[in-house]
Amino acid sequence: MDALFMVFLGLLSIGAITARITGWMMRSWLAANAGWVDSGGQRVLRYFLGIFMDIGTANNFMQAKKARNEPPTLAMVFYGSFGATLLGLLGFFGVLAAH
Repeated sequence: MDALFMVFLGLLSIGAITARITGWMMRSWLAANAGWVDSGGQRVLRYFLGIFMDIGTANNFMQAKKARNEPPTLAMVFYGSFGATLLGLLGFFGVLAAH
């Protein structure tokens, strides 16, 4: 049971870190190439809601990449890591409930 707990905790941690890094990279690309600017309210919400706020950033990133006929690979990595984070969170609480 402890090994399963550590697997889900690792999946949660790695997914969350990857989602935060890809969110930062997408915001940086949007600011440099699409003229996107973070408002003060968005920064505050991003501080409290974390990767959930980066879903909108990923959508903006995908639209900007489609307009330029470029693949939105970074957004796909974000969505994969977001899914891994949610799976790790679900498994983490599942193992805690079974304990």
